Amino acid sequence: MKIRIDSGDEYHLNDYHFLHRYRFVRNIGGGGDSAHVVLLDDFTKWNELAVAVEAAVGGKVEKTEFAAGGVRWQRKAGRKEIWPTAANHAVELTNDQIAALATWFNEAGYSAPQFPPKLVNASFKTAVAVLDRIKQAKPTTELSIQWPLRLPPGVGVDRRTKDGPGRDRYIWGDEGSVEEYPHIHCFVDGGYITSAHATIAPEDGSKDKRHPKFRSDLAVVRDGFALTAKDTRMLDELERVMRALVSGEELVRTTTTTTQPRRARKVVDEEPAPTPVPTVAVPVVAAELVRFADSNNITIERVVAFAAYYDIEPSQFGTWDLKSFEEMEARMVTD
Repeated sequence: MKIRIDSGDEYHLNDYHFLHRYRFVRNIGGGGDSAHVVLLDDFTKWNELAVAVEAAVGGKVEKTEFAAGGVRWQRKAGRKEIWPTAANHAVELTNDQIAALATWFNEAGYSAPQFPPKLVNASFKTAVAVLDRIKQAKPTTELSIQWPLRLPPGVGVDRRTKDGPGRDRYIWGDEGSVEEYPHIHCFVDGGYITSAHATIAPEDGSKDKRHPKFRSDLAVVRDGFALTAKDTRMLDELERVMRALVSGEELVRTTTTTTQPRRARKVVDEEPAPTPVPTVAVPVVAAELVRFADSNNITIERVVAFAAYYDIEPSQFGTWDLKSFEEMEARMVTD
């Protein structure tokens, strides 16, 4: 995960420090006995943390330890990585324990947690109990996502949006705008997104745009909609936009798009009409490659290079796992 301070600098946090973010954890390096503080509660005060980081690095004396959101944090001088060191509801887990928890949590469906005895201690049992509740909880369309101080690169936002409680916001990715689809309509209250609707094209023969809702697992509710292949691609793209907003990671372009003049706005806007710009082609990246990169928390560039090197069809990536990928990737230099 990344947060951004007012100066624009980015700071990285590893998702494995937050049990409620284990759906994003796919791989953890380092020795098996290395211990990490892991927060049991759902930490949401990312903006407060960003402000605290800026204060810590911007003063006359650079601080490496500070507090924010009821948690003690630490960073090394000159490094842009942050991690928790103490909290009221936290445990210490080793790399091996974290890897086992993340693997079980991200398995499809539900299975009772079973782990090697050598991993099980009091802290591990506490973490399992929390993750088990999270895994069994059904996703809801009620959200609690803090609107970040700064959006990640690649996410478009309505520039007419003003800060403040109760203001709606609109975001989009490679295609779309506030006037056109596809985009996401975020309902914001008190600085938090409380619900969000995708906006996609009307069905054939209709003039009404469609608005499927986002769930708390950041997926769009697709049941009840007759979706074409293009609709599905648009919803996949908007899910990537929402994940980028939540994770702070840059939204990588995945489709071939053209930049064209937008239609005149129907509302009074102080900004001048945009100047038409030339058409720009963006290389296509198959959705299967994007999904593999997102699900394994690796860059799309690595996946694209891997597929090209071994001449692998994108559709085949549904059968690959991260371990096999990394073993084959390591051979690319020597083969």
